Amino acid sequence: MRKGISLYPNKSNQKEILKYLERVKKHDVDIVFTSMLESVNNREQAEELFLPIFRKCHELNIDVMIDMAPDVYEKLEIKPTDSTFWQDMFVTMLRMDSNNDPHSLYTFLIRNKDMKIVLNASNPSNELKGLDDFNTNTDQLIGCHNFYPLLHTALGEDFFLEQSIFFNQHRLPLYAFMSSQDKSQEGVFPENDKLPTLEILRDKSVGFQYRYFMATNVVDGLLFSTQFIPESEFAEIESLNFHECRNWLQVELDKEITTEEKKIVFAINHTVRCDLSENILRVSERRISASLNKDTVIKPREYKQNFFLPAGSILIMNSNCGRYMGEIQIVLHDEEIKWNNTMNYCGSILNDDFQYIFKYIYMPWKLFSFFV
Repeated sequence: MRKGISLYPNKSNQKEILKYLERVKKHDVDIVFTSMLESVNNREQAEELFLPIFRKCHELNIDVMIDMAPDVYEKLEIKPTDSTFWQDMFVTMLRMDSNNDPHSLYTFLIRNKDMKIVLNASNPSNELKGLDDFNTNTDQLIGCHNFYPLLHTALGEDFFLEQSIFFNQHRLPLYAFMSSQDKSQEGVFPENDKLPTLEILRDKSVGFQYRYFMATNVVDGLLFSTQFIPESEFAEIESLNFHECRNWLQVELDKEITTEEKKIVFAINHTVRCDLSENILRVSERRISASLNKDTVIKPREYKQNFFLPAGSILIMNSNCGRYMGEIQIVLHDEEIKWNNTMNYCGSILNDDFQYIFKYIYMPWKLFSFFV
């Protein structure tokens, strides 16, 4: 998963931005998104405001993505099919904020093999189909969703998935935006009620947003939509090992959970069984974790809460369950699974994780891990 940030040089000084670039490179940031739509009126102003920053990006091997619209070409007095100005500015990606003529885009790409066109993945259009008709080199095409500063205006989940899958089917890299929860953050517009791609993620922590996008498995890169992201939000992402496991669910443990049960719960990469049940997710294998002695016994414990187990409950089968001892199960629905003495209640998946992330994990052979 590529990581990106956004920069708005008209809202801060260059010295501060150059220092920030050095800092974020340590977090494997390799894309910078910015916009000239609101900040420049002519070519000279663009060079003065952006060139030192883009040169620094080039030195750090960070790709530069510029948000484009037809009036920007007019302000800069350049032709849409000519990349000389962009190459001199160390720009590698042009993001088309509004719909463009596919033939013009095709001509640009034919003439400029080192540039990439970024299509607006949040707007249904015929651009991609038109580029297909011209047999465009898809290695020069990327998709990137919008961000939405106004409350209640970001994408719905179903539409986001529909558009994303469309780009996935064309085998194009796809990016989306994450919303910082730091109240001091600035975006490109004065209106700034956080800037997410998805409305359901507007007020969620950065760590949650990152885990959500990883679980959907439809995007290849995530960009922060505001500038000067605090170290604490990078730390949220880096606190989990996404190289070892892509899908992580946050849980709250039962106070009575034993050391042996914790070792089973926190084993890396549980596998969802392929024969899905309507009531219970069963974890394949690991009936006794490799980290436990084969003679380990999971003693029965009484469930002291309600008679029915709530959705998201994490169970481990105990010694009363015979050869199934040590198997992890997750309750899928409220008011359906009754506790019995073959199961130990070990905790539950947090509500937001169960509502928004779990559905992408409840699939045959999916790998996932728990954390607190």
